[in-house]
Amino acid sequence: MESLHAGWTYARVYSIQEGMLSKLKAAGVNWLALGIEAASEKVRGNVQKGYHQELIYQCIEQITQAGMYVIANYIFGLSEDDHQTMQDKLDLALQLNCEFANFYCTRAYHDSRLYE
Repeated sequence: MESLHAGWTYARVYSIQEGMLSKLKAAGVNWLALGIEAASEKVRGNVQKGYHQELIYQCIEQITQAGMYVIANYIFGLSEDDHQTMQDKLDLALQLNCEFANFYCTRAYHDSRLYE
């Protein structure tokens, strides 16, 4: 049985390229951590993650087809978030049902756009 504790790395939803996953898998990477951040394109766009919702589904499908697992990362309290966008985010997380999910509160780092 393959170890679920083998290597992992971060990847961006929009950065998965043909042939990349098979190379990562061959190198011992079994987990990819994705910064999904939000379910709303408006919220994602405001934090420089401007990709279409369908890309999330495609990316996760590619990863699972490659025999790898997904760690999904979500951030609550982004500047464009409201009650509905945060509920949508939770609904997306439940729908995607990734093997692991991290839920973070927004933190505005000094000198960042969000901080200003």
